[in-house]
Amino acid sequence: MVYKRLRLAIGMLLGVFLLSQSLFSQTTNISGVINIYTPVLSYGPCANFVTVSNSTGFVEGDTVLIIQMQGATIDQTNSASFGTITSYNGAGFFEKAEIQSIAGNSVYFTKNLINTYNFGGKVQMISVPVYQNANVTGTLTGQPWNGTTGGVLVMDVRGTLTVTVGQLDMSTMGFNGGARSETCPNSCNFSQNNADYFYADPNYRAAMKGQGIAAINTGFERGRGAQANGAGGGNDHNSGGGGGGNLSAGGIGSRNNEPGGFLCKGYNPGEPGKALNSAAGTCMFMGGGGGAGHGNNFAVNGTGCTGGGGSTAGSNGGGIIIVMATSLNAAGVAFRANSSPAASGNADGAGGGGAGGTVLLDVNSISASPFTIQATGGSGGSTFGFGQNRCYGPGGGGSGGAVFFKGGSLPGTVTTTLTGGVPGTTLSTTNPCLNTPGTATAGATGITIPNHTGVLMGTSVALVPCILPVEYASFTAQPGVQNSVRLDWQTTSEVNNDHFEVEHSLDAINFKAVGSVPSKSIAGNGNAYGFNHREPVFGDNWYRIRQFDRDGHSSVGEIRQVH
Repeated sequence: MVYKRLRLAIGMLLGVFLLSQSLFSQTTNISGVINIYTPVLSYGPCANFVTVSNSTGFVEGDTVLIIQMQGATIDQTNSASFGTITSYNGAGFFEKAEIQSIAGNSVYFTKNLINTYNFGGKVQMISVPVYQNANVTGTLTGQPWNGTTGGVLVMDVRGTLTVTVGQLDMSTMGFNGGARSETCPNSCNFSQNNADYFYADPNYRAAMKGQGIAAINTGFERGRGAQANGAGGGNDHNSGGGGGGNLSAGGIGSRNNEPGGFLCKGYNPGEPGKALNSAAGTCMFMGGGGGAGHGNNFAVNGTGCTGGGGSTAGSNGGGIIIVMATSLNAAGVAFRANSSPAASGNADGAGGGGAGGTVLLDVNSISASPFTIQATGGSGGSTFGFGQNRCYGPGGGGSGGAVFFKGGSLPGTVTTTLTGGVPGTTLSTTNPCLNTPGTATAGATGITIPNHTGVLMGTSVALVPCILPVEYASFTAQPGVQNSVRLDWQTTSEVNNDHFEVEHSLDAINFKAVGSVPSKSIAGNGNAYGFNHREPVFGDNWYRIRQFDRDGHSSVGEIRQVH
């Protein structure tokens, strides 16, 4: 009997061992899009709680990535300082977290978040699929940046990630290039020199800026000034757009040189996207978008132009790839976060190239097989003169991207291609500028940064449960009467709620209290509240509600925008 029990126990242990070995060796074939994206709208009164736009697809126990895409503030004076970053405001912050529980669109994490995020700066929560071993069998990619979410591919492989057949590709999925949007007719003349760094849209005097980590505010959509790492658009007349930047700067677009003294000038091309500071890898950025080239010969919407010509848009920057794995086995061009060439212009200015994106290898060991990581800048668009004695402005090149990795160096078998994009050239002209870039320049080479600490996660244990003093059913903001904004919100429950403060902002970052509303709650029931803000400004206004407990603690809710 003792022998039978011992044999049974050994058999059970062997079965458990074989099962664990089977699970440990399990390999999942992957391709396509593996991530889910949702905007993070606000944080709660606890450091481990956020409100998201849509929690569908996320479940308890999931690993997620929190990352802030924008939010930086820049110098917006009409000077050469335009686009210089005055504060990052959390732009580029990122970390991983584990979901403890989900209640509607409220998500609670097992640990407190490390970073302080600016939720007006396009923060998103991204699902991080976890595999024991993974084999990439085709093109593994992500959602392109849509202005709110996307632009990031992230995964966690507890064993080995194999990329010998397929590839991870986030090319052109970063910040968007300046759109082609010509305004006709053009009424410029030889005495006019349009040198401003920004113009409101629409305006024939300048082309659209490329996107970067500083959101483009109303009234600043066009013009040669760089939008942080997003490049400037060419100014009137027919000048080229600048190239986007990442941790390196893009290239400037080319001026338009007219052969005669009585034609419209084009001496102010798009400025290059600025070089960013990663703060030793604590921040990750998408490649900045190239600026659009200026044009006046073709209207995308409308009539009144001469026809036969056309400027071009700036190209998009590369996105972000984050790989967490114990080991990596790769071959060929395994990682791509490139921009693309801007299209060529016809008798108008051409767009600038976007910047290369970012690749983070949070990997402990890399196999000896040769493979390549690409994060190249896009080339600037060339211009066709149709045999005229004209020098239309080509676009500047986008900068190369960035590669972060653990350890002091990558193996000698790993090649990083981070070249900046070349400028466009002037084609089909009788002028001596034929086959030259004019004043357009190439984007700078990208940067590799060693000794990265990897994707971090909070260590302090969250307080459970996190009781919300106020739960909201709705919050709306819309134009009211007599140049006011009407705000209405409804609560479903209130616990120890003292009052609300209405906060107003002109940039979705810096908020100031503009009014106070006392709580109606006595027995804990939900109530309806309203407030009229009678001093909004022309253009974009942002609002949020800050709730105060009776003990003085406060928390903010979602942000609403009113134009």
